[in-house]
Amino acid sequence: MNADEYSWLLGHNGAGRKHAGGNQAPSLLELDAAVENRLALRGPLLLKRAWPKRPGHTALEYIDANGKLAPGQWFADREACLQVATSTRRGAGEFGQIAVVGGGHILLQLSGADRKLIGLAPVLARPRATLVVHRPERRAVVRLEDGIETRYAKVVVPHRAAELAGQLAALQLSVGGRLRIPLLRELDLERGVVVMSALPGRPVHALLDEPCLPALLAAGGAALRVLHDSPVPDGTASHSARNEQAVVAHWLDRAGEFAPAALPALYAHRYYVSAPLTGEATQPVLLHRDFYDKQIIAAGDGSVGLLDFDTLSTGEAALDLANALVHLELRCIQRRWPASHARRAASGLLGGYEPDSAIMRRLPAYADATRLRLACVYTLRPQEASTVTALLDLLGTPIGEL
Repeated sequence: MNADEYSWLLGHNGAGRKHAGGNQAPSLLELDAAVENRLALRGPLLLKRAWPKRPGHTALEYIDANGKLAPGQWFADREACLQVATSTRRGAGEFGQIAVVGGGHILLQLSGADRKLIGLAPVLARPRATLVVHRPERRAVVRLEDGIETRYAKVVVPHRAAELAGQLAALQLSVGGRLRIPLLRELDLERGVVVMSALPGRPVHALLDEPCLPALLAAGGAALRVLHDSPVPDGTASHSARNEQAVVAHWLDRAGEFAPAALPALYAHRYYVSAPLTGEATQPVLLHRDFYDKQIIAAGDGSVGLLDFDTLSTGEAALDLANALVHLELRCIQRRWPASHARRAASGLLGGYEPDSAIMRRLPAYADATRLRLACVYTLRPQEASTVTALLDLLGTPIGEL
């Protein structure tokens, strides 16, 4: 890398004023005025969430003072950061923008700049395109409006696009019109872009304080039951209780790298949470594997549809139910709901699904695994540190009984 290229990457006078040395990205990132102007950001940037990728490397999502997303990556090794910045800049095309800040440890990636998600910058350049999420070098979602139909573009590494599109088509055949799910609208295999229709209505997450919440969750539970009762498409991956143990272990490792001070409290519960998963498993069903209130879309007539089937697999029904129920506990923590509100919400979901005794027997094990996993996730969101303690305090609590 020559001197001119290095200067361009860093901006005037190098990096932001608060640098990001040490073993993690800063929760508050200040930028030079020149970098702010070039990237159209208003600092300081607040760390919204993080996804540790490997030791010394974390994907980031900052947000500026105006609410604009500023995705990026943190590297413990400055040279590694500059190498990725160089290749990202070369692949950014005419739209993407980057800057290296934080003392040379953080690469900010604006306007879809991403060396692996090569379809993101062109999609964001479309009229009335809005970035919803960008996990650098992994996936992104963009909302597209054309005045007629709202659509969502999912941008992935190109070789994954065919898999996602095929999975959606197979699921459509499997549910046979009994479940409302997004429809494929556009596919660009070369760039890794899968565009889907939007479902009518609003996420149940946006309706959590409405009196109709238990009824909407009952409809969501019934929709989940339709999914679980549907034929399994050929080639669907399996996700056993042992796989779930591995997921929890993975998140413990990631949390330990990003927030080592929290690790003793998290690790103290590892065996207690892991052991019950080894109990007698129920018959596998077609799982969503990321089912919770943001994935349930409620239409005006009270009917619902489901979103986001990237993690479709087979496994125990209790996993999906536990994930949704623990997220309701999480909303109780975040919104300071009374316990009665959370119980009504949980009752609505279970009433709509109607689990049998075997599924109910497996719920506690999957609920505690979800609580510990989410506690790890929230160690990566510095503004919600109290949530980690609250989730750990719930371990062993009967599900839906705060």
